[in-house]
Amino acid sequence: MKEGRPPYYPAIMMKLYLYGYQNSIRTCRKVKKACKTNIEVMWLVGEQRPHFKTIAIIRVMIHTPVLQNKSCGPMVDGTLCGKGTTE
Repeated sequence: MKEGRPPYYPAIMMKLYLYGYQNSIRTCRKVKKACKTNIEVMWLVGEQRPHFKTIAIIRVMIHTPVLQNKSCGPMVDGTLCGKGTTE
């Protein structure tokens, strides 16, 4: 028997991450607040309201391997990193 809430769909968490990055929202608590007050974000995430700790965990998981990878190339076939370098 599983306990707790069902997991959030990864695409929704990625949308939240990109929304915060695009709008210079630096804290997870402000992203959580936007999920409650901003109509654009409500539509974007399907009116789900993840906890700020969940948003923080996802930010670390996304930020560490993808955005700090210096060998990450341009987007190819819808993936975040392609072959090649950006240097």
